[in-house]
Amino acid sequence: MLRYRIAAMSAIVALIPLVSDGQEKTDPAKAETKKELTREEQMKAIEKEFVEARKSAFKAINTAKTVEEREAGQKLLPQEKTFLPRLQAILAQNDGDEPAMTALAMSIFAFNTKDEKILAALDKNVKNPKIRLLAEVCIGGAPPAMVKVLERISKENPEKDVRGIACYAMAGNAFDAAEQQELPEGKSPDYKEAEALFARLEKEFGDVKIDKNTLADVAKGYLFEIRNLAVGMKAPAAASKNLKGEAVTLADLKGKVVVLDFWATWCGPCRAMIPHERELVERHKDKPFVFVSVSADDEKKDLEEFMKEEKMPWTHWWQGPDAPLLKTWNIRKFPTVYVLDTAGVIRHKDIRGESLDKAVKALLAETEKK
Repeated sequence: MLRYRIAAMSAIVALIPLVSDGQEKTDPAKAETKKELTREEQMKAIEKEFVEARKSAFKAINTAKTVEEREAGQKLLPQEKTFLPRLQAILAQNDGDEPAMTALAMSIFAFNTKDEKILAALDKNVKNPKIRLLAEVCIGGAPPAMVKVLERISKENPEKDVRGIACYAMAGNAFDAAEQQELPEGKSPDYKEAEALFARLEKEFGDVKIDKNTLADVAKGYLFEIRNLAVGMKAPAAASKNLKGEAVTLADLKGKVVVLDFWATWCGPCRAMIPHERELVERHKDKPFVFVSVSADDEKKDLEEFMKEEKMPWTHWWQGPDAPLLKTWNIRKFPTVYVLDTAGVIRHKDIRGESLDKAVKALLAETEKK
């Protein structure tokens, strides 16, 4: 998935030059040294100022020792009232080129603006191929102003790849919305909208390239996850290799409660979980329970060197970052955790800490009653 590109849509250190009324007399020699910024340069300056303002604010917030200092740091965050006039000026000169798209992206994604001029410019550009930039940013999450716009782009834009990216953003956002639903324990989210959109993505835009993949590749991964990896479903076949290079499968673990933890040594949150995982494994070492860490590290030696320093006395699988299991199971983030019962049914997904403890304990209690 593309990274959330608004991080690259960032700042202004230089103010947009004021428009001259033509009456000011200047020294020709001095005038030659004053080069008017192009619109691209103006937009880059705005991005730069935005980024620097955020850095200063976060630094102040993170080092604050009092409530007053924290509030002072929050006031340093970029404000819409400061940036919007300059973004509007960029759009006033040309509201359909690349600097305009960047200005729109910053207005909408950084400030979630409700400014009528900005929204009108957005609406005007639905059929502009350059609006692909905004559609790409929406893959990481679409603010309210973009929801209906994405639907229109996916139907009205003349460029197939732009329509496809918009459809991808819609599908991804529908999937995330389903995942974020608050549900009773053990119940799977409603993926109907996401499934329909990913099916459309595969059918209509499958040959569109994004990064090194096609949208068909992306859609297939999500559709497999929706149709095979939801809570309550029997886990599909899973094969990998252990650290000795021997073939291993999920079927080998039948009759045991299984935690499948997809992780990598470079993943901070994954590393933070290790002490708790060690306690969990030790607590249930004499029970029908197995903890399997599936590494996405580039090199096996990186994993092995890491494990020399960090004790991880449980089962480990590794086939590299392009392992078929990682691709088939559509692993997009780390850690990703699945908890299976003794029948191989997925009972929990993406839980950790105390929630993981309770889940494993409850499933083991079920085995004792059988």
